[in-house]
Amino acid sequence: MPTLEWIGKSKVINHHQKVPFRVLERKYSFDENGQHSEDNGSENMIIRGDNLEALKALLPRYEGRVKCIYIDPPYNTGNDFIYPDSFVMDRGVYHGASGYRDAEGKINFQRKNTFSDGRYHSDWCSMLFSRLLLARSLLSPDGVILISIDDHESANLKKICDEVFGESNYLNQFAWVSNITGRQISGRGAAKTWESVLAYARDIDACGSLSIDIRFAREKMPDAYKGFRRDVRTDRLGPFAVGDPLYNHNRKFNEETRPNLVFSIFYQPQTQEISTGAIGERRPGWFELPPHANGDGVHKYHAWRWSRQKIADEPYNLIVLPTASGRYEIHTKIRDFGRTLLKDVIPDIPNGDAELRKLFGGRKLFDYPKSVDLLRTLIGSVPGKDFVCLDLFSGSATTAHAVMRLNAEDGGRRSFIMVQLPEPCGEKSEAAQAGFQTICEIGKARIRRAGDQIRTEFPGACPDIGFRVFRVDEGCRKEVLYPPEEISQPLIGQTVSNIREDRTDLDLLYACLLDLGLGIHLPHTSRVVGGCTVHRVDGGVLAACFDAGVPDTVIRDIAASRPQWAVFRDSAFASDAAKINVTEIFKSLSPGTRVQVL
Repeated sequence: MPTLEWIGKSKVINHHQKVPFRVLERKYSFDENGQHSEDNGSENMIIRGDNLEALKALLPRYEGRVKCIYIDPPYNTGNDFIYPDSFVMDRGVYHGASGYRDAEGKINFQRKNTFSDGRYHSDWCSMLFSRLLLARSLLSPDGVILISIDDHESANLKKICDEVFGESNYLNQFAWVSNITGRQISGRGAAKTWESVLAYARDIDACGSLSIDIRFAREKMPDAYKGFRRDVRTDRLGPFAVGDPLYNHNRKFNEETRPNLVFSIFYQPQTQEISTGAIGERRPGWFELPPHANGDGVHKYHAWRWSRQKIADEPYNLIVLPTASGRYEIHTKIRDFGRTLLKDVIPDIPNGDAELRKLFGGRKLFDYPKSVDLLRTLIGSVPGKDFVCLDLFSGSATTAHAVMRLNAEDGGRRSFIMVQLPEPCGEKSEAAQAGFQTICEIGKARIRRAGDQIRTEFPGACPDIGFRVFRVDEGCRKEVLYPPEEISQPLIGQTVSNIREDRTDLDLLYACLLDLGLGIHLPHTSRVVGGCTVHRVDGGVLAACFDAGVPDTVIRDIAASRPQWAVFRDSAFASDAAKINVTEIFKSLSPGTRVQVL
């Protein structure tokens, strides 16, 4: 598969692994009434900070658990490019050279990415590539990522996503028609009426189809959704509609790219049994439905949309019907009559400027906000009603608004995680004049007002409209470097431990995994040994005990399991002699173990 190359790509491939692991510090919470609370138990989160660091901080809890990711990254128009990362130079040197930080070391939110820099596309590609790699780790096996983009980087984005998520996991490129009259300001070519939304699955075999509520579709997009005449029948489970044929129409899914989805389906007309087998297999009394022929001139077959296992598990959701040619074709059964397959054109939905103004008394607080109806369409198309939805560039928090509204409409239990840099509002902007210092503050205020609006419109619904606010905190270690003249005996007593007091064992464990270059996704277990908690990763890759005063019996127990790495806190040992003793224990019982002391 051809891949996209750009200046600095060789340095960005593993950049996400070098980003320090930081923890999320809870600042405060808002309950469903918009009031401050200690902790309201809401699963909704707003995270203030760099989304690259936030993604890594989310991994311990959310790896493989996020079913829907929506992002609306900078379109790279030359303005407002505030996410460049250092891939070659020392951090301080790079920040100064790139303009990422100003003379005082603060993020330069006024930085632009212009053609004159010579890295116009490269900086953007590097920025997004690292974040997509981590985002993929957060996606559940049946998860979907949706990315808004325009023409500036759409071609590069497609190639990057092919590389990160796999070309075979490409779902759709939606055309969102946001301005049917067309933008007249370009002066070149045709008037632009639409933007793209690129959709990829973590695993296309597991994600299912993207569908939309029929009533919503007909109300918001009447020209695109008309009719819905269905062939309705009944089986032992009740009424169903005949759905689409089971074969995959996309020629890219064939015996080479999806060999596990290329096989024959067998049908017994008398008993109506359905089974799978090898292509060309002889079964007297059964009718063979081979995969459809592939017309790409290279491959022989199309793939099926269902795996052998899914067909074996759900034969009751399939129906075999005769064709006009006297053969048979297998179709899915549709149990939910209220939904239909989402189309790749999303028309008649303008941007969210008017609805955001309505929430804030007519004030224009944010440029080019996405529409709640657009996000409600996209997020609502993802199968299920109980999942986590993540937005890495949350802006005015349209995604959170859409999630709450969806839950109010269909009784769902979706939760949201919003991540946004505390980008300051312009001094002369309406947002600043209204008292908002940062975009984060706009997003929080929008969620509270949207929650009030939803509660009024849906008095019988009880969606979660509270949220907790976090910021990306420092790592697990304290800054304990002092000039010699500032060191005193009391200070020495205060700095016995270089670990921050509020860090948990889990914080330390994941920090170790990242520092040692091990996968943060590796499974781990914990058990009590001799009154101490011992953590083991991936059956023996790493063993760790972060208790103070760890006795020899526990150290010997860890050494006896012969892990590749053994990690302890410095406070685990009462003296240098105790540290030496640990070294000797491992030399005797597990000489191949590398011992690390925090």
